[in-house]
Formats: sequence, structure tokens, C-alpha cells
Amino acid sequence: MIVAQRIPVWDIPCCSGVIVEDVLSPRGALLVPKGKNLSKMGDSRFSFAATLEYQGISYVTVKESVDFALGEVLEVLESLRIPSDPTDSVLALHTVREVEQIFTAIAAGESSKMYFVPLLRVGKLLAQCIIRNPRILLSLGNVREQDHYTFVHSFNVALLGGFLAYRLFPENRELVKAVTTGGLLHDLGKARLPLSILNKPGRLSEKEFKEVKKHPVYGAQIARQLDIKNENILAVIESHHERMDGTGYPYGLKAEEIPLAARIAAVADVFDALTTVRVYKGSVPLHKAVSIILEEAESQFDKTIVAAFLDAVGMYPPGTMVQLSDNRVGMVLTSGEKNAAKPRVLLKTDEEGNKYEEHAIVDLSENPHIFIHIALDHIGKRKDSLPIQGFDKPFDLSK
Repeated sequence: MIVAQRIPVWDIPCCSGVIVEDVLSPRGALLVPKGKNLSKMGDSRFSFAATLEYQGISYVTVKESVDFALGEVLEVLESLRIPSDPTDSVLALHTVREVEQIFTAIAAGESSKMYFVPLLRVGKLLAQCIIRNPRILLSLGNVREQDHYTFVHSFNVALLGGFLAYRLFPENRELVKAVTTGGLLHDLGKARLPLSILNKPGRLSEKEFKEVKKHPVYGAQIARQLDIKNENILAVIESHHERMDGTGYPYGLKAEEIPLAARIAAVADVFDALTTVRVYKGSVPLHKAVSIILEEAESQFDKTIVAAFLDAVGMYPPGTMVQLSDNRVGMVLTSGEKNAAKPRVLLKTDEEGNKYEEHAIVDLSENPHIFIHIALDHIGKRKDSLPIQGFDKPFDLSK
């Protein structure tokens, strides 16, 4: 994918794209013609940025290729003998549609029971995928439809929640299934909320937010009406917004009062919400979302679950674009097993900003003198940059 973005001049040292608009001085003089390739400038990008700032330039528009085709990433992982099969795209889309049908039926006041049993089967199937392939994080965000946030978010929470449950309790298959299924249904109660609130682009009023805070209770009521008796599934639906310090809702539960399944789902819910673009907010880069989760572990989340989360995704989750201390740029492939800050990185450009013609991978855990210098926020995209339709696309670094 080629992305054109207006970036601050001091992001230039971390950028390997092409300037696509003439850079003019405040008086209209041509300073830099469009077409200048930043990747060929190497370390001189620092002095170049300083010169532009001195000339009164704050931003430039650049275009660069920031994606690795998912098929290529999976091929690389396979060559490393790392389990990497993502959730099947058909299953992912089918799951989203199943969730959507239930929400639509409930919102319309119709019976949703006919859609419910198939969705429970899908929950079990997703759980089996997680158990079979613990490195399933590459599937997060593969389905990303802006107009269907709630349904896609439910899929992602199911996937990540089930994944965390498996990491914590690999022998407890029933818990994994319950957290996965609960994730699919955790926002069920939102079907009873007015669309004017759900899709409001601005800040909610106090009255509107008070209504939103009822959705866990609504969801649990609907689930019980549909004859769900599994306490862990019900706990995910009803208590995923509870917080360890008692500041959550709907009941203000604290610590161990919050069911384990709900504590797991809470981390998954917040992480996916942070890293997703909504009508009223932008997305947070992956590594920043991890930092937020860690900061909130002191008061909001179960520390044991957060530790499992960090152990699984690392400080820089798979899909994060990073610049290394030696100036090379690449994408995190897998989290560091021994050190959260030392993942494996699929390299895109070398020290001089030149693109690699063949696969190049560096395992930072085996290179003590090389470290991640910075995560490239302005080009580091959410997992959406690994699209489902990219499974069979060629790996193109020439753009």
C-alpha cells in the first residue's frame, strides 16, 4: 500500500518515502522539488530536516510503501518454522456477519434465537483455532470495515480474549471457549442503544454516557433470555467494563469480585478499542496501546493477565513498523520470547535507506548491540495493514 501523509519535518529522519509536493518557503520560493527520495539520503536526513525547519517549514507531504503483503509475511514465518496460519478469512467474515445478524434482529425487536446457535458454534470453532495456533495475533484486524466497527470489534475481542485465556490456562479448554464466545457477544447490549449514540462523532453527553454504561446489563439480559447458562460467557458480557480499583461499570466491582473471564476480556476489549479508528477518534499505534495497558495495570487491570498479554505481544506487537539503532527499518514479525523489547524484525530498508531485494530478518535477542530506536508512528499502521485480500498478493517493495 502506498500512503501519502503530511508529516512533521522532524519525522523525516525516520522516513524512507518520496516527497510528493513541492516544498515552498513562506515567500513562495522553491526549496525542495517534489520527487526527492528520502530513502537515498541516509544520515543526511537529519541535517535536511534541520535546514527545512530553519527555512520555516513545519510539514512535508511524503508517500511511501508501508505494508508487507500478508502472504509474504506468512511465507517468512513458515521458513522460520513458526506456526503462523491466520484465522481463515472466510471464517472471519462469516463470524462478523453472524454477530451482525444478531445485533440487527435485536435492534429491530425480532427474535435472534435462530442466529444464536450458529454463533455459539462459531465461538467454539474460533477457540479451536486459537488452541491449534497460539500465534494467532496476525489475524487481529484482518477484517476491518469502518461501518461495522461493533461486529469486527467483537471478533477481535473474541480472538485476543481467547488467546490470552489459552496463554494463562492452556489446559482449561472450556475457559478458552467461554472467553472466545463471550468476546463475540460482549457488546450484545449495544443493540438496544440508539444509533444516534453509538455513531455520534463527538463527545457523549453525561446523559448519553449513562445510557451507554447500561449495555453490559442489557447484554446479559438478552443472553439469559436466549438461554445462555455458562457463567463465564455471561461474566464476559456483563463485567468486561469492570476495573480492578472499582471505577468500572455497571456495578463497580473490585479485584477478585470481578470474574476471571471478565478480567481477561477487559484487556482484550481495551487493546482493540485503542488501536481502532472510530468516528470520534483516531487509532493509537500498537506499541503505545501496549504502554497504556501496562500503565493501567496498576489500577485498572489484573496484573497477571497484563503480564501474559505482554509476554505474548511484547513491547512491540507483530505488525509494528520500527527503526533500529543502526538505522535499518522493518516490521516486527514475532515478539521476543525472552525479552519483550527484543523481537524478530523483517527488514525493509538497510542502514542507507535502500530496500532489501530479498528477505532479511534480524533477531534482536541475538544481537545485544542492536535495539529498537523508535516505533514509526506516522507509518506504523494497525494490523489493518495486513489485509485479508493480501493473502495471495506478491511481496512488492518496489513501490
